[in-house]
Amino acid sequence: MGSFTSLQRKYIYVLLAVIFVTRLALAFRSDANHGSRLFEDDSYYMMSCARHLALGDGLSADGIHPTNGVQPLFVFACVPAFFIAQADRWLGVRLTFLPLTLFSMISLVLAALVMKEILRTPKTDSPPPLRDPVIWIAAIYALSYPLMAEMMNGLETGLYTMLLLATLLWYFRMINAKDFSLRKEVMLGLLFGLLVLSRIDALFFLAAFGLDQLVRYGRSSVARVIVVGLIALAVSAPWWIYNVVSFGNLLPTSGQAETLGSAPLGLNLRFFFLAFADLLTGFFSWPARDPSIPVLLLWVIASSFLVSLLLLYYMRLEKKSRLNLRMLMPFVLAALAMLPVYVLRFHSYQFIHRYLQPFRILWLFVLGCALASVAQTRTKSQRILNGCK
Repeated sequence: MGSFTSLQRKYIYVLLAVIFVTRLALAFRSDANHGSRLFEDDSYYMMSCARHLALGDGLSADGIHPTNGVQPLFVFACVPAFFIAQADRWLGVRLTFLPLTLFSMISLVLAALVMKEILRTPKTDSPPPLRDPVIWIAAIYALSYPLMAEMMNGLETGLYTMLLLATLLWYFRMINAKDFSLRKEVMLGLLFGLLVLSRIDALFFLAAFGLDQLVRYGRSSVARVIVVGLIALAVSAPWWIYNVVSFGNLLPTSGQAETLGSAPLGLNLRFFFLAFADLLTGFFSWPARDPSIPVLLLWVIASSFLVSLLLLYYMRLEKKSRLNLRMLMPFVLAALAMLPVYVLRFHSYQFIHRYLQPFRILWLFVLGCALASVAQTRTKSQRILNGCK
């Protein structure tokens, strides 16, 4: 926490306490509520795999047949909860809220640190809270219900968010400090490897890193890209080997099943626009999971209008500060490149909001800067009005 000013630390400590209390309290709900809120069908599939791993049955959902239809790193993160719970399955489910809450708390701190790298402000620079993008991004991570719902859904999303932010932070610090030592490259490769194990589509971000390096530094970056890529491959290699040896394919069986036959394009597009409109607002989501077409159009138009206003404020802030959100651009493009795969090829339209999480993480930095600019403009307007009086 030494990278923050004293004022930023105070707000971040309070917001961390909010996350700790509100997220951990979810573990004390009734069994029926656990079955109908936040967690999805796939959540319990992953939990079953974690439970059987804890019982010594290997990676299996039923203790008999092996599986690879999971994101492996999150399953292993849940194993201690079910090892402690043993036969009490609901206790195991409740205990998983400990790592889920921890992922959320760490993500808040990492997001605030990434924002400081983007802003490139001195450690002593301490704007008022409402005009500070660092405090805004921390507040979003603590108070946004849509973000909380994604990170506490009993799936890999919270772990994936934390590791993506950790990877971005390490990489941006390398760029800002112009420090590309072998130690830094090795650590970046380890982070990318863990990110891939948390969700396989992180390979898009590894490709974005390589492209960004080649554009920035040309041929001098080739060796660096190779080192980072090889280390990421070595870290994730056990998963690829397990897939090939046990199932004869690099891709998990769930991913293969999702791409069989033609995808329901109409439903995919409908749920994509709903999830994307929710994502853009940051704090709001449409209460119905399957709204009518007219309602969906109105929600998309309203959220797009709101976002357009916020982008205008963001551009004003960018012109007047050392803001460098362009650092995010390669990773934004990688997140967008995933979308055609999920929308055009995959069958699980109900999971599209989850597939959009990488873009949500990156978009929230723009949103945090825009909200800080709104507060800054409002303060100036108040001063002018007070002067007129």
